Amino acid sequence: MIIDFYQWLISSGDNLHLRNFRAGYVWGTIVVLVLLVVVKLIHYYMFIRQKKVQEVRIAGEGGSFFVSASAIADMVRFVGEKFEYIEIQKVFLREGKNGVAMAINVVYDTHGERFPVLATKLKEAIQENLDGQLGIDSIETIDIHGKKITNRKNSQF
Repeated sequence: MIIDFYQWLISSGDNLHLRNFRAGYVWGTIVVLVLLVVVKLIHYYMFIRQKKVQEVRIAGEGGSFFVSASAIADMVRFVGEKFEYIEIQKVFLREGKNGVAMAINVVYDTHGERFPVLATKLKEAIQENLDGQLGIDSIETIDIHGKKITNRKNSQF
């Protein structure tokens, strides 16, 4: 295919102007495509990509307290252990528009309640523990992603 394209590019014979036009057209197309990719990457890194949160700040008298993302993830896993049909795999903290956004990957077992019901109960329990035990009220959203569905009769949880 590349050889055929090269043959087409130089097939203009003695017409040097046609050959230059074709070469310029091809190089112009390549430059425009490269520029589009660069602009898209810049746009992604500046506006779309969410930044990971390493710690959450809690304002207090005389200073601030910081709770690390791993401590929050441990607390979320502890809360998740109370739910028989959900296993928490990974917890992500990202910068949101007005605070911190949390995303939780879970494995859901089909022998429990419906997934939306369990997810709502899990969200409420996590929010209650974050606010009650750690004093964190800056989590704006908690998204639960069902990454895997299992059936306890057929596999281990």
